[in-house]
Amino acid sequence: MVNEIHCPEGFDISVICINAGDGSGADIIFEFNTRNICVSILAGADGPALSRGETAIEDHLINLLGQAAEASDDEYERTTDKVLDAILDAGRHIFVKAVAIAPQCCTTAPTSLLVMDLHSYLYPETLYFRLQTIADRLTVREIRPGEANTLPDTDLDPEFVSDYSQIYDQLPRHSSRELIISEFLFKGSAVVGRVCIEGREMLCKAHRSGLQDASLKQELTNLDRIRRVTGPGEAGEDVGKELTTTNGIRVPMLHGYITHAGIQLQR
Repeated sequence: MVNEIHCPEGFDISVICINAGDGSGADIIFEFNTRNICVSILAGADGPALSRGETAIEDHLINLLGQAAEASDDEYERTTDKVLDAILDAGRHIFVKAVAIAPQCCTTAPTSLLVMDLHSYLYPETLYFRLQTIADRLTVREIRPGEANTLPDTDLDPEFVSDYSQIYDQLPRHSSRELIISEFLFKGSAVVGRVCIEGREMLCKAHRSGLQDASLKQELTNLDRIRRVTGPGEAGEDVGKELTTTNGIRVPMLHGYITHAGIQLQR
């Protein structure tokens, strides 16, 4: 679930995910000018209350993130915007300075577009901060990844083999560094968008955790059903023929797989 707001300095901000936890702390991860920023909020801080008899600001923001985790889309956006407003009021100038050096972009792309390779989006460098009250003022300070409320996932195995065993040997595999994103259709923990690869524009869907992502189970099953209907292709060719349903709906075929850039591809 992603919502975007506009920062006065010209930076677009998209919420990627929240980790609400059990009320003792929370994280919010958002994209700030193509860089990921994770802000941790810990409960129990000795900060000023919102008003007499109410909880500290940190506790209030943690509660809001907990509500957002179970909210409808509209309520999710309203709630996370409240949290972002507090974070940006306290740390906007710090974030602007931290992301002053933008990621390397595709030099062949139109100058009006900020284009990056798929790997840089799925596995971006993340900057970590903590929001806390110091001297009766809400402030943001940079922290080490290990100090975050939710420890970052550093154990993804690029050579993980999914239970899905019907990967077609005939299909080409491309490194995540080779695909240049030209348009985002959806972005968050996964990405759907138009990509350029070897002079062709194609539709790409990719998850950070690869085929092991539980949300892909049904989709992979359906792809296997399509494969059985269309039949195998010749080696080096697209697998099967394009399928059109009886009511005229065209079913796009799978043209290739993406592999983690850490895997050595055999050409």
